[in-house]
Amino acid sequence: MSPQDYHTYTQLLVNLATNDSRILGLIVLGSTAGTHHQPDEWSDHDFWLVVEDDTQEAFHQDLSWIPHYDNIVMRFRETQHGWKVVFDDGHVLEYAIFSREELQVTRFHHYKVLVDKTDIHDVLSQLKSTFDLVGDPRDPLKTTQHILSLLTIGMGRYHRGEKISGMRFIKGHAIEHLTALIQMTVDSQNPHLIDDLNPSRRLEFTHPQWAVKLHPIIELPIPDAAQHILNIIVQLSDNIPDFPVAAIQTVQQVIRYTKS
Repeated sequence: MSPQDYHTYTQLLVNLATNDSRILGLIVLGSTAGTHHQPDEWSDHDFWLVVEDDTQEAFHQDLSWIPHYDNIVMRFRETQHGWKVVFDDGHVLEYAIFSREELQVTRFHHYKVLVDKTDIHDVLSQLKSTFDLVGDPRDPLKTTQHILSLLTIGMGRYHRGEKISGMRFIKGHAIEHLTALIQMTVDSQNPHLIDDLNPSRRLEFTHPQWAVKLHPIIELPIPDAAQHILNIIVQLSDNIPDFPVAAIQTVQQVIRYTKS
């Protein structure tokens, strides 16, 4: 989708929210908000509609309110509040429907309120302040220990013969937590691009030198990928208090295990 088409579709959502009396507010998130990074040709539309109490299910049951509804090729309800929609040109909507009170269950990062018929902006500002007061609960040592446990479990499954499950632990869960560990321990070149809710997003722009180190993991065999992750953790060790050297050695043994 071209930038012009993207912004045209955003305006269609604004028109929808403005003209439908059931809708109290339209909130756009991530690149759709354009607060820290602009959408590109691969960006989806990520938004929430805040609606009158007891109208949520009407929006879930009848999707004809969606602009360009006739061009939808796939749609499914992903959560209690959220949907994914795919159009015939490959464009994606990720959206959720909330009442004003249900906003209390949300977590979010960059956002912009495009339509506000009540006090949606104030509600979100208060929620964001609450998140900020709680602070970052992540801990480098605990995250390191979590990664090491994932490597141990993943390699155990791999050695057992559960290759697919082992790959999921090594190349999925472990990498996800490793990107979080990098964010915790290494200063970012572009901190405004960090996604607090998904640490693997935009790592190539927030920590490019570390993203390059992670890229080989994608194509390495599973044991080599696990070893590569372990090596990166060791490179971060100076920034991890009480670094678990003994656990590193144990994971090393598990990776190198050969049946006698």
